[in-house]
Amino acid sequence: SRESNRRLAQITQYARQLAGSPSVINALSRSQLDEVGLTSRDIILFNQIIGFVGFQARAIAVLQAAQGFPVRWIPGMPQQEEAPAELFAPPPGAWQADIADPDLQYADDERQRRIAGWQSLPGLGELAPLLACDPQLFAPLEIL
Repeated sequence: SRESNRRLAQITQYARQLAGSPSVINALSRSQLDEVGLTSRDIILFNQIIGFVGFQARAIAVLQAAQGFPVRWIPGMPQQEEAPAELFAPPPGAWQADIADPDLQYADDERQRRIAGWQSLPGLGELAPLLACDPQLFAPLEIL
């Protein structure tokens, strides 16, 4: 149907942007996914899957480069030119989460405890509600 084609097009566009140029992903990109029916948890899972696959591709590219093979970020695309060093300067301002967790109001006591514990750690305050969504994944963090 027309609606499912639109949904598939939005998801495909987001996946391509995230895999090829993650810096172009912004709140508008995520709101477009929300408009086609993806929840914040769906978007987080989608980002994790694409990020992991992208990491694997880059790890393989590093191994190929170490062996002297020519490296391409995306198959079939020309090699990328060196980027200017100025682009790698740390950006001004502080980082903040761009995905709100609407399920926070329904969090059970265990999740609330995790959130409270992680918010006191430097650098995890903003991420605490999202990290608490998957307790098994971040259980080793509590041991540290």
